Amino acid sequence: MPFHSIPHQPLIDLRISIKHKNAAFAIASVILFFLTLIVFTYSRAASHLNLIISSDAMGYFQYLPYFFIEGDMHNLPYAGPLLNGNTLNIYHIGVALLQLPFFLLAHLFAYITDYPTTGFSEPYIYSVVVSASFYGALASFLMMKVLSKSFNVLAVMLTIICLTFGTNLIYYTSFEPGMSHVYSLFLFSWFIYQVHAYLSQPNFKTGMFLGITLGVIAVVRPSNLLIALYLLLADTNSLGDIKDRLLLVLRNKGLLIFLSITFVVGLLPQLLYWHAVTGNYIVYSYGVAGQGFNWASPALLKVLFSPQNGWLIYNPIMILSLAGLCFTLRKGIHSSYAIITIMLITYYIFSSWWAWWFGAAYGHRAFIEYYALLSIPLAYFVHHALSLNSKLLKLTVGALACLAIYVNMYMCFLYNPPWDGPEWGWDDYANILKAIF
Repeated sequence: MPFHSIPHQPLIDLRISIKHKNAAFAIASVILFFLTLIVFTYSRAASHLNLIISSDAMGYFQYLPYFFIEGDMHNLPYAGPLLNGNTLNIYHIGVALLQLPFFLLAHLFAYITDYPTTGFSEPYIYSVVVSASFYGALASFLMMKVLSKSFNVLAVMLTIICLTFGTNLIYYTSFEPGMSHVYSLFLFSWFIYQVHAYLSQPNFKTGMFLGITLGVIAVVRPSNLLIALYLLLADTNSLGDIKDRLLLVLRNKGLLIFLSITFVVGLLPQLLYWHAVTGNYIVYSYGVAGQGFNWASPALLKVLFSPQNGWLIYNPIMILSLAGLCFTLRKGIHSSYAIITIMLITYYIFSSWWAWWFGAAYGHRAFIEYYALLSIPLAYFVHHALSLNSKLLKLTVGALACLAIYVNMYMCFLYNPPWDGPEWGWDDYANILKAIF
């Protein structure tokens, strides 16, 4: 089911055939792929390769060398000890599944070139870098495909540029490529793309893709399963619409069963790992680390506006997306009710997490995968900015967007974690801005 159409013709008309659009988006994605690799070569990470697979990134990656090279995942090193003598990795297996093709290519390269085949030598490290850029580019391509159903090519391209270089997405693609967020962004983008294909023509192919994708989303970060609400709420504007959507999904019981089976298939690697080390198929791994939620006292304002990783403080360009969401909500278009519902629930969950700032992170990294949703109202804002009659207003919006991109890129290069903790405050943030300007 496509998005609602824009009611007026854009000032810059770039109507081209679907074939040419796909070619343009593919070329743009390839360019983005190499640009993120170029940014990596000038980043701090390029001169400290040993840090790329460390901390959380080590938790995600370690499944691969210990399964394919060591042949044993019962005693992963970056994991918590269990009473049965095994260790339990609190990080889920989904990122490793997505990194697997690149890991295998790196293993083959290391074997041919006499690099150490330990799973942690340079070829394996670079496989993480390349995989992050690959999935980031693929996410961009899928977002462009979705956005192009409602917005012209120029608006779509500018939206992706703003998301890639104006937010912390570039940091977690090029500077810390071993983290989970760019992989989740790809999965979200793929899921949203498949939802619209499913709603247009429900069939076993799209049902399979939706089920497996949701399963892998769950084994990257379980809380991200909230994106499943998009299947129920996309392009709905009333309770009657939601009821009709439920009937659409439930009417075809065979398809629903198939979707559920493929969802379990996506979960299976994680379930098998948990059973192997604990004897149970379902484990709350973060409970082992004593981590949880403060549901009664969420840090709502801090998550958005604190100098300690406040999302809008470090990603001000996303204010444009929120502005676009306000306009689309007022008109009830572009799946705005689905987006606001998912984002409000997500916002509350993030605010309730015991470490609401999400550790040594740049710009509240947990929002990154949700840029797949927020790209829609951002594209709406960009589209209408391009259509403004006032050149002065148009130039002002463009200048502010360019300024946000400049500040974000400069901050990425300046960032030396952690920019958080009780001693990090507004004076520290002001000093960073002084260094930029």
